Amino acid sequence: MKVRIASAGTGKTYALTSRFTAALAEHPPYRLAAVTFTRSAAAELKARLRERLLAIAEGRFKPSGAEDVPPEAVVRRAGALATEVLGATVTTIHGFFAELLRQNALALGLEPDFLRIDASEAQQIFAEEARAYVYLNEETDELAEVLGRLFAKRSLAAELRPQGAAAEALWTHFRAVLERYARRLGGEALGPSDIELHAWRLLERAGREEALAARIRSRLARVFVDEYQDTSPLQGRVFAALEALGVEVEVVGDPKQSIYAFRNADVEVFREAMRRGEPLPPLVTSWRHDRALVRFLNRYVDWVADERPEAFARAEAPPVEARPGAGPGRVRLQLVQGEARQDALRPYEADQLARWLLEQHAEHAWREMAVLVRSHSSVPLLARALSAHGVPHVVVGGRGFYDLIEVRDLVHAARVALDPRGRFSLAAFLRGPFAGLDLVRVERVLEAEDPLAELERAAPEVAERVARLSRWVQTLRPLDFFERMVRTPFLDGESYLERLEPPARANVDQLLFRLASRRYGRLEFLLRDLEELRGSDEAGVPEGGFDAVRIYTMHGSKGLEWPVVAVFDLNRGQPDGAEPFYVRPGSGEFAAEADPDYARFAEEWKERERQEAYRLLYVALSRPRSRLLLSLSVQLKPDGEGLRPKFWRRTLGRTLIEEMNLA
Repeated sequence: MKVRIASAGTGKTYALTSRFTAALAEHPPYRLAAVTFTRSAAAELKARLRERLLAIAEGRFKPSGAEDVPPEAVVRRAGALATEVLGATVTTIHGFFAELLRQNALALGLEPDFLRIDASEAQQIFAEEARAYVYLNEETDELAEVLGRLFAKRSLAAELRPQGAAAEALWTHFRAVLERYARRLGGEALGPSDIELHAWRLLERAGREEALAARIRSRLARVFVDEYQDTSPLQGRVFAALEALGVEVEVVGDPKQSIYAFRNADVEVFREAMRRGEPLPPLVTSWRHDRALVRFLNRYVDWVADERPEAFARAEAPPVEARPGAGPGRVRLQLVQGEARQDALRPYEADQLARWLLEQHAEHAWREMAVLVRSHSSVPLLARALSAHGVPHVVVGGRGFYDLIEVRDLVHAARVALDPRGRFSLAAFLRGPFAGLDLVRVERVLEAEDPLAELERAAPEVAERVARLSRWVQTLRPLDFFERMVRTPFLDGESYLERLEPPARANVDQLLFRLASRRYGRLEFLLRDLEELRGSDEAGVPEGGFDAVRIYTMHGSKGLEWPVVAVFDLNRGQPDGAEPFYVRPGSGEFAAEADPDYARFAEEWKERERQEAYRLLYVALSRPRSRLLLSLSVQLKPDGEGLRPKFWRRTLGRTLIEEMNLA
C-alpha cells in the first residue's frame, strides 16, 4: 500500500488526479477506482480528471513538477481517455464497496439491484425492530436504546466480541434483533455497515478461492483512496484484503484531521498503513493559507507533536510552507476575561465577535465568512448576538438535501405506489405522515402473508390512500404524480405539505422545482436518480437566504474553507458521561457496565477522545484562507497570588492559552 500525508490545503485532490492520470498508462479507466467520502467530492474529482485529460490532449496542460508530467502513453490517447474516464469508478467508500458486491452478488447470494440506504435510515429500522422486540419480550425501553447504540458500532470490527456476562446477555438480545432487522430488509436493501460486512466476507472468501480472486482482479487493478484517516477499522480491513488479493491500493490523508471517532473512524487505520506501506513524498505547500496562517498552523502542529505526540506525531505533521505570492494573512485572539461566571461573560464574547464580523464585511461578503463552534450549545447565544447587530446568518448542519426526512417520505410513498407489497418502503410509509400507524399495527401488516389484505382490515383508510396512489402512478407523468401526492388533501382532509413545518415545506417545494428541470419518462428513473443523489453535501433551503454568515460545528466544517473564519466559545467544557458499553476498535471486544473490563475499555475510549480534541482544533484552525479570529471567555479566580484564568477541563481554549501560552 502506498501512503501519502497531505496537510490541510496542500492540494491532495490535484495530487490524486495526477496519480490517477499516470495509472492510465498501465490500465484502462474501467480497471481503476478512486474513492472519496462524499458524492460531490467524487463528482468534482471525475470532472477534474476529464479536464486534465482534455488539457493534455489540447496541449495546454502545464505540469507542476517532474512527478506531474503525464506518461507518453497517456499523452497519445488523452482525447479518447477524456471520454473513457467518465466510465471509471469514482465514488464514495460505500458506493465502491456496493459496486464490488453487485459485480459478485451471485457468489454471495445477494440481489444485484439491492437498494442502498443511509446510516440514519438503517439505524431507524433497527430501532423500530428493537422496540418491537422489547415489547414482545417484556423487556425495557432502555434495552432497546442500548441495542441501537451497539448497532451503530458495527464498523469498528469485522465481528463484535462480548467480554463478560453482561456483554454476553446484551449480545444475545442484539443478535435476536439483528435477525429481525435482516428479515425486515429482506435482501431488498443494505445499510452502510451491512455493505461493509458483506464486502469483507466477499474478500475473505476470495482469499480462499482463486477463481473469485481472479474475477475481482480482472475488474480492478488499482484503487486510490482519499481521506484515509477517516476510515473505520472494518473499512481498513476491506482495503487491506483487496491489496492481499493483488489489487494495488494507494491512500492519501492527514492523521491531524482524524476527528470522526463518533462515526467509527480510527486514526490507527492510517497509522497501520504508514507502518506497513510504502511512503510517498508528503504534500507540504499550502495552496489555501496566507503567510500568517501558515506560521500559526506550523506553531500549533510543532507544539502538539512535541507535547502531545499521541494526538499526532512528528512523522504525521511535516512543516508546511506558504504558496508563492501568498498574502500576509491575519490571526487574532479575542479573550474576554472577568471575575463574573463564565455564562455571564459569554454574551460579551458573542457581542465582540459580531462587531468583528461587521468590520470584516467592509472587505468580504457575508457568505465569505463562517463561525465555527465545538458544540451546538454555543449557537443560540451566538445567533442572538448576530441578530442584534444585523449580521445575516444561517446555521448549517444535519442531513444533506436528498436525505431529509421529508424527501425520504416522498420516495417511500412513490415506491409503495409502484409496488405496495414491497415491505421495506411499506414499513416506512406506514410509520410516516402518510399513514401514522402505531408500531403494533405496522408489525401485524408486515408479518402478514398478504400485507395489503391485512392493511385493509387493520386500517382501511390507509389502504384507500395506497390504492389512490397506485391509481395516480398509472395515469400521471412522474412530476405530475409528485405534485398531486404532496398537494392533494387526502390525509384526513390535509395534504402532505400541510402536515409539514415551514422549513420542511420549503424543502419539498425546492424538490419539486429541481425535478421540474428534468424530464422523466418513468417514475422508476426519477426514483433511481433520487437514490443516486443521496449522501451529497447539498443542503436544504437555509433560513435567512444564501448571502449570510455560515455557522458550522467544527466537525461539520471539515473539507470546507472560507476567506474569514471565527472560532467561538473555545472555553466551553464538554460532557464527560459514561456509555452503557465500550467497544475496542479493531478487535471488536466490548464490555458492559457490570463487566470486569468495562473500566479499562472506558478509559481507553476517553483517551481517544482527548487525543482527538487536539486534531479537532487543527481542523478548525485550518479552515480560513486569510483571516482567523480565536474567541473565548475566561473567568478569573483568586489562587493566593492574585487572579488567574479558570479553564474547564478538556477545553480547546485551555490548549491555546494555558498550554501554548498564546495570551
